[in-house]
Amino acid sequence: MPLTRRTQRESALKIHYALIQTIGTYREDTMELTANQYHLELTDFVRQLVKVSCERHDELKTVVWSLAKDPEMIAGLDLLIMIQGMCELELEHSPPKTIINEYIELAKLYGADNAFKFVNVILNAFKDRAPHD
Repeated sequence: MPLTRRTQRESALKIHYALIQTIGTYREDTMELTANQYHLELTDFVRQLVKVSCERHDELKTVVWSLAKDPEMIAGLDLLIMIQGMCELELEHSPPKTIINEYIELAKLYGADNAFKFVNVILNAFKDRAPHD
């Protein structure tokens, strides 16, 4: 049975979190080991999302801080959810509204109590400031 996009997003978030916590950056070999350790399937989508999210982590962290009214209130995992959501918005694999809703759901599952509200505001602000075709 093929993995749903939601399951793939969750896998990417878990791997992204593990990489940032352990080595602080992206490495293909470490991504493979992490996926195997946690029994996560590495689809092309997961690989791409993890790679881009890790490589752009510092840059997009600055963007989140610039969009947030109170950046000190954003927990580490909540920040990763926002960064990964921003990366997926730029990859344009799905409609922006769908992507934002999926990351709101991830924040409800894995984030701090009201993280989903921050995720909603930040991702919509990021989407609105991005150039439109």
